[in-house]
Amino acid sequence: MIKKIFKFILKIILTVVIVIAGMNLVTIFTTVNNVKDINDIQDFEADCVIVLGAAVWGTEPSPMLKQRIEKGVEVFEAGSADYLLMSGSGLSKNYNEPETMAKYAVNMGVDEELILKDYYGVRTYDSIW
Repeated sequence: MIKKIFKFILKIILTVVIVIAGMNLVTIFTTVNNVKDINDIQDFEADCVIVLGAAVWGTEPSPMLKQRIEKGVEVFEAGSADYLLMSGSGLSKNYNEPETMAKYAVNMGVDEELILKDYYGVRTYDSIW
């Protein structure tokens, strides 16, 4: 009886892993032509580069958010965008992703006047829209 339950649970886990791996592969292979190298965007004109928010730990960006900001600054400096848009949750006095993100970018050398802050970016869909 225990062996049957174990096999059943193992089959479920294996099925979930296969489904997730399959979804990831489909995403990778259907978007691979849309991913640009930093050298490919130097002549690309855009209104802004959007950096999507992630967790803030105290007054510091989390490691994931630091990576997003650093890549956003790299893309901003390499391209022809007018502004760097920091989008994230910022409706609380105690938790403000866009402010933290902007401070980090300014410390990296970005002119504060070129940074826009979207305090209502609580969902990726809303930020992109």
